[in-house]
Amino acid sequence: MILAPAVGLLSTVLYATRGWDDAIAGVVHVIAALLGALLVVRLVTYLDRLPVLAAVALVVGLVGAAGNVAYGFNTIEVSLGN
Repeated sequence: MILAPAVGLLSTVLYATRGWDDAIAGVVHVIAALLGALLVVRLVTYLDRLPVLAAVALVVGLVGAAGNVAYGFNTIEVSLGN
């Protein structure tokens, strides 16, 4: 629960200091997004008495994580000159 936001903050700092087209910042962003997806899955397990809410939270959280991964991959692709 602490690692995902901390790695996300690190990627933000890397973007701010190295530029928005930095490959290392993109890789850290992808790692933060994957940790965020694991965090969503862990948090959804606490909603076992509310299955509909758990399902909605899982879908929305994982779609958001997929978008974050795509943003990181886009940054890596731009840094490679594409």
